[in-house]
Amino acid sequence: FVPESRFDPTQAAGPDRLRNTDFGNLLVNYNDGLAQSMSATFDLDHRVSENLQVRGSYTYTTAQDNSSYSCCTASEGFTGQRYGALGPNVIGSAGDKSAGWGPSNFVRNHTFVFSGFTTVPFGVKLTGIFRAQSGSPWGPEVSGDINGDGVRFNDRPFIFAPADLPVSVAPTATNPDSLRAAAREVYAQYLANNACVGDYVGGIIPRNTCRQPWFNRLDLSLRRDFPTVSEQRLELSVDFFNVLNGLNKKWGRYESVQTNNRNLLVAQGYDQTTRQVLYSVPTPGA
Repeated sequence: FVPESRFDPTQAAGPDRLRNTDFGNLLVNYNDGLAQSMSATFDLDHRVSENLQVRGSYTYTTAQDNSSYSCCTASEGFTGQRYGALGPNVIGSAGDKSAGWGPSNFVRNHTFVFSGFTTVPFGVKLTGIFRAQSGSPWGPEVSGDINGDGVRFNDRPFIFAPADLPVSVAPTATNPDSLRAAAREVYAQYLANNACVGDYVGGIIPRNTCRQPWFNRLDLSLRRDFPTVSEQRLELSVDFFNVLNGLNKKWGRYESVQTNNRNLLVAQGYDQTTRQVLYSVPTPGA
């Protein structure tokens, strides 16, 4: 990693981080990936009458791993994961939350599905499917390269107690204490409002402690068939997707905390006297 005298957490570390500057990143994959998953599904299917049938199911899934790949092989393993103090070269073993172990990026713990069909007037068949899913995992990040690995958006933050947060203040500021207090108040409010972050004061936050909001969706289909010739039939169908959102824009919406909004802290510099990274706190919604 970068020598302390040239460490600048505000930007991605340059050649200082390399053992041999004749090369850039040398990416080598090892078979260190581990994953554990369990799921259980409960189904209820009932035929009410010849023209009405309903079905419901609930699935609980738990999945944990030390690296959730979605693409790009070597570069994904280096830049795409969220790392602790030891960086991308140490993903850890099962249960090692100080490294990479945590909920899989793609797991959805709870899924409800309700479906049914019936016949409405004029021989039209109505089919509906309602799905509700819990959100996928995510975690806060630091805007900056605080571990000096050359990537400035994938480091998990140390969760300071608000009073201990090292706040960056411009040397020319006339009211530095007030500025620090204001930043710490914003930070304290964020911890208070988000237990998935606030519960981890005093250490580097484990991977994927938070969850995206639930998502629900209702799809409907209308079908009617007509006799034609030689005992053949013609079917007309009309499909409606995400019907609830069509009725009310606040329903059936997929909402998530996007990557560019996950910065809990922004690295603004490094104090070599105290040996601390200095931070600013983003304004919520900014």
